[in-house]
Amino acid sequence: MVDYQTLCRSMILGQVLPCTQVSAPFLAGLEDLPRHEAVADAKKSLAYADKDAALEEGRFLMAAMPFARLVMALGIGHGEKILDVGCGAGYTSVLLHRLSPRVTGLEKSAALIERAKAFDGAHGDGRSPVTFFAQEDPLLGKAEAGPFDVIVVEGALASVPHALVDQLSEGGRLGCFIKGEKGSLSRALVITKTAAGAVQKVLFEGSMSALEFDHKGGEASHAA
Repeated sequence: MVDYQTLCRSMILGQVLPCTQVSAPFLAGLEDLPRHEAVADAKKSLAYADKDAALEEGRFLMAAMPFARLVMALGIGHGEKILDVGCGAGYTSVLLHRLSPRVTGLEKSAALIERAKAFDGAHGDGRSPVTFFAQEDPLLGKAEAGPFDVIVVEGALASVPHALVDQLSEGGRLGCFIKGEKGSLSRALVITKTAAGAVQKVLFEGSMSALEFDHKGGEASHAA
């Protein structure tokens, strides 16, 4: 029988904490939420490994370390409105909910969204549940639910989708990964929307699975 509690503790102590400082609510979420319940049934024993974990329909759950580094760099405040793009089976959205109760999760697969709702129902805060939507192109965001103070994109992209930058509030932050050229490592970015335009900051480089939605929204040309 797999000891998921020990695997979770090893993930936190061996992967996350040596690489970044995390807030108490985020750490509590890492400790409490059953990550293995949000991956494909055949991959549950790999849910806490130091790599992206497989989901159904070609999707994946980001490895804990790069996700934690990206989220902590976004400096999410309590009460900020968050959009989780590529939310998979709901684990990351429910984890983000520990930082702010205003979270929207987007995914292409209706089946994964149903799993996400079930995960939130079982492990989230029933008083203010995460709002989940399935749509053909999650990289177009959810303008009618915005503007958002924070947008997190789960997976490596060819370019920054302008639709997501446009849906940020002033002072809002977009966290994403951009693919490196010719197989090089992806770059983790934070893009902050200001009155003068969008400001881009490179955080770190690392291996990241591609987010392969059929996106035709183009590049954010106003990010500098």
